[in-house]
Amino acid sequence: MLQTMPAVRSPVSVAAVGRDIPTLPGVIQNLPYPYGAGATGNAVQITLEKSPADLGYQVGDMVNLSILLEQHANTLWLPAQAVRQFEGRYFVIVQEGDAQRRVDVKVGIIEPDRIEIIEGLAEGQVVVAP
Repeated sequence: MLQTMPAVRSPVSVAAVGRDIPTLPGVIQNLPYPYGAGATGNAVQITLEKSPADLGYQVGDMVNLSILLEQHANTLWLPAQAVRQFEGRYFVIVQEGDAQRRVDVKVGIIEPDRIEIIEGLAEGQVVVAP
């Protein structure tokens, strides 16, 4: 699930599929409207640090393109089913001895199988999943 759109100057990496050749780092130069200036029509324009041909890439090679959308330090990840949502609020159930309590959390990146917890939990707390 894509929550954040890439921005101009976002770092990217290009890796050949099925070939043992170096990954190419680069940056996004332009994005289509409404995400960027739209100067390239409907295309995303990427500038690579090196020439693909110099590293063994050939026209027609299949590649994987990775774009860093968000990055947070000192966060926790939980399985998606452990994080609950009600009326726009995210929370988890924390086990404390024999008792359980609801703890509101601030989420960051949401992926289909896991959710990043930015605030509300500390490492070592036991979260109860349904």
